[in-house]
Order: sequence, then C-alpha cells, then structure tokens
Amino acid sequence: MNSDSLLDIYDVCDVYASAGRVVGWSPTAVSGLEMSADGKKLYVICWDLHLMYTYNIADAAWSPDFLDVGGFNPSDIVSSPDKRYIYTINHKSDSVSDQS
Repeated sequence: MNSDSLLDIYDVCDVYASAGRVVGWSPTAVSGLEMSADGKKLYVICWDLHLMYTYNIADAAWSPDFLDVGGFNPSDIVSSPDKRYIYTINHKSDSVSDQS
C-alpha cells in the first residue's frame, strides 16, 4: 500500500480527537504524506499547525504523540533514499528539519 491509497482513510478530526483535543482549532491543511521504510506507519504533516502525526497502519490508529516539525508551514515531507531519515520542508521558515 502506498501513501496515496491511504488518503481516503485520513480524517483530520480523528487525529485531533485521538490526542484529546476535541475543543479548539483542528488541523485542516494536510501538506504531505510519507510511508515508513517498513510500511507500518504513515507520517502526515499539517501546514497550519506545524505538526507531524503518525498513523499506525497495523493497528489502524493514530499515535497520540504530535511532533513539532521545528519550522513554520511545512509544505512537504520526504525521506532519504534508504528511508532511514525523514525531513520536512518548511515554507515560511525557509528551512529543512530532520524528523528522524
């Protein structure tokens, strides 16, 4: 399964609710997806909250941990050719952050 085929199961409200944050501004701008090397996790970045979420494919559940990407308005997420490292490209802060 590739990350494109998982887009139809992604619901930003589910992510937000899984972290106990059902009140307030929810993440709405998905800006990038990347599959882990083993294919067990999907990493999702959100433009408007500057966060990365992890979806555990085997458990069909969101991780309760949100990772601050270390930059503003992440516009894409990429992995190294060997998939050992994950990086976010941050538009507003004009930076690249290591998420590994």
